[in-house]
Amino acid sequence: MDIVCIGEALIDFKDRGRLAFQGYVGGSPLNAAVSASRLGGDVGFASRVSTDRFGTAIVEHLRDNGVDTTLVERSDDPSTLAFVSERGGENHFSFLGSGAADTRYDPRPRPRLPDTVRFVQFGSISLLQEPTASSVSDTVAFHSGRATTVFDPNIRPALIPDREAYLERLGGWLALATLVKTSDRDLRWLAPETDPLTTARDWLPPGPPGGGGAPPEKGGGLAPPRARPRGGGRHPRRRGSGPAPPRSAAHRGGGACSRGGGHHRRG
Repeated sequence: MDIVCIGEALIDFKDRGRLAFQGYVGGSPLNAAVSASRLGGDVGFASRVSTDRFGTAIVEHLRDNGVDTTLVERSDDPSTLAFVSERGGENHFSFLGSGAADTRYDPRPRPRLPDTVRFVQFGSISLLQEPTASSVSDTVAFHSGRATTVFDPNIRPALIPDREAYLERLGGWLALATLVKTSDRDLRWLAPETDPLTTARDWLPPGPPGGGGAPPEKGGGLAPPRARPRGGGRHPRRRGSGPAPPRSAAHRGGGACSRGGGHHRRG
């Protein structure tokens, strides 16, 4: 296992009009896990998932896409449900998640990830409710010294009643991250009076003397991890190479800024 994504697992109900909705397995960390696995990554997912019909669909979706579910707890709590409608070219969300399984993720002791893990991805709405928020932060903090940690705020304003309290906690999550993936929409909500690239630059720590951290960039991107063999002509992964160097890129719509300098651009 090279990559672990930790956080919420839910069902998105997409508005098709006239009160017709189509359900899809979702959740930002879960989607990241599935995407990385489809690219050939050796990926695990950590969360608490319901035993109801929606939770069963979530686990089946993970397994069907080759994601390791060893770190998934099951519970009788209900699944989080999200209702998604598109207005003005952007998705708008409302949630039913009180007492849901993925908001009650509280493993004791905290999970110790395999030594092979090189990337840990976290963020989104899993950081908005306890005890899941502390469980995720504790797990990421324990592994941050030996793995590249990727933070995706994925702001959902409907679930953040106290913006100032969220901003106070944001610094702690940024401090855990080697790399931050974000979007214009996130940055506009976090700092509405500031240019998004300026906000991203403010998150970068000072670089070495005479240098400075690599700046965020418009149009940048991140290459997917090299894939292990899975058929279909995918390239072999180089084993034992250690965590990838921090990368820095911020671009319109979605991107990332590194917490340590260095950057990568797709050609």
